[in-house]
Amino acid sequence: MSAVINQSKQTHYKALRTIVILFVLSAFLVAFLQIKWLVSLILGGGCAIMPYAVFVYWFFNHSAKKTQNLTAFYKGEALKWGVAIVLIIVAFKTYSQMNFLVFFLSFFLMLMCNSLLPFFFSLKQNGITKTKTSFISKG
Repeated sequence: MSAVINQSKQTHYKALRTIVILFVLSAFLVAFLQIKWLVSLILGGGCAIMPYAVFVYWFFNHSAKKTQNLTAFYKGEALKWGVAIVLIIVAFKTYSQMNFLVFFLSFFLMLMCNSLLPFFFSLKQNGITKTKTSFISKG
C-alpha cells in the first residue's frame, strides 16, 4: 500500500473514531434533555455513521488490495449511499414514533462530520492550519 493511501487510511480511521465519540456525546446530551428523542437521534446518526464505516472499511481494506484506481472509490461511494438508503428505509418502517426533525438533524450533522473531519485532519496532518496573508503588500 502506498504512503499516500496509508496516510489517508489513518486520517479516515481517526475521523471515524472522532465521529463515534461525537455521536455518543450527543446521544448522552439528548438523553438528559429529552429522552423520547433519543431513538430518533440514534437512528438518524446511525444511518449516517454506519455507511461511512462500511465505506472506510471496504475502500481501505478490501478494494485497496485489489486495485488502486478511481473506480474503487466510486464503487465504495455507491456502496455507502446504498447502505444509507436501506438503513433509512428500515428505520422509517420499523420505528413508528419517529421524530423526523431530530432524525434528519442527527443524520445531516453526522453526514457533515464524516465529510469534513477527514479534510480537516488531513490539513492538520500536512501542516496547513493557518492561512497565510503574506500576499498583501504594505505600501
